[in-house]
Amino acid sequence: QRGNRALWALLGVCVLALLFWIRPESPSFTVNSPPHQSSAEASANLANFRGVGHIFDVIGEYKLPKPVIISTDSAAEIWGNLGVNVRPLGDEKFMVAPQLPSQYRFFNEIDEASLMDMQGQPVKSATNPGIRVEHDVVTEAEEETIIAELREMAVQYGYDFSEEGATMEKSWRITGRDEKKSGLPLAPWGWGTEFNASKLPIGLAKVIERIEQLPGYPLGPIRDVTVNIRSSVDYQMTPHIDPPGDGPNSFVLSLMSGAVVTFS
Repeated sequence: QRGNRALWALLGVCVLALLFWIRPESPSFTVNSPPHQSSAEASANLANFRGVGHIFDVIGEYKLPKPVIISTDSAAEIWGNLGVNVRPLGDEKFMVAPQLPSQYRFFNEIDEASLMDMQGQPVKSATNPGIRVEHDVVTEAEEETIIAELREMAVQYGYDFSEEGATMEKSWRITGRDEKKSGLPLAPWGWGTEFNASKLPIGLAKVIERIEQLPGYPLGPIRDVTVNIRSSVDYQMTPHIDPPGDGPNSFVLSLMSGAVVTFS
């Protein structure tokens, strides 16, 4: 378990995403989760699809997107439409183009002390895949302000994000990203090329400004702010890979509790 208000930075290139974990009382709202698409429905949708597509790996019960984009457009056109720089792989396939590791700050003793491998050994700089840790990104007073904002927003924009078949609600989400599920409310700040930081509440806006000012992180435009609210100490999010459209930089901020994040 890591200290409160720690920021985990998963670094690659020119964009930024935020994820907030908090443990408030259950928000006072209920949203029915929409039914999942059948494979036949998904195939029908894919047949009519035009634009940027993605490849998924199905590993057991998990469906994980590969960091590969499929499109008949050029790399420049994809960058303009998706807002993320890509590198051609051939056969109309592209990958999100990473920045050079030398453009980020060096790994330090805080990173090493915060990370361990599956054998419980510290992760040295030579084997660190690109994870950096920044402590005390917000003060305790700022944390309280952010929590109050999110509790208020959860009533209007939050929706049940519990695992399918769960007997009780353990997680809620607030995001401006359209996750292609009808009836879900979207946060006013939007997502991707349409992201509008002026729509963020004051507390979150200050976090964005602070991250943008951190030395050693060559970041581009903000693309996403997603809030995950958990009400159970033992809640575990399903293993996943963020959509390529989020870009290869993610910042994860834990509030009101520590968090254990497993990378594989």
